[in-house]
Amino acid sequence: MPLRLSGDNLGFASARGVRACDRVPRGLRLVRAPGEPTVRDGRICWRLGTVSTSRRGTVTFRVRRRVCGRIVNELVVRSDNGGTHRDSAHVSACRRMLPRQTG
Repeated sequence: MPLRLSGDNLGFASARGVRACDRVPRGLRLVRAPGEPTVRDGRICWRLGTVSTSRRGTVTFRVRRRVCGRIVNELVVRSDNGGTHRDSAHVSACRRMLPRQTG
């Protein structure tokens, strides 16, 4: 299942040294993370560099669902000149169980 995390720079200046970090929610397992993120203790972080004003920084990664239920995901974005911003999303997910094949 892909997760796409985005952040818009709504300020009047470019955000420098942007870092986006996400803790992989309980019930999900990280499968693939393009780019060169750092992964430590279930937390995955990307360095996005400079995000110009009125631009969006986006990262996409893949996870596998391990349980059914509500999943809460929180993204934390920091920049050298813009401080720290947090946002979260709530989704419900359930792993489909396929019938066992016999024969």
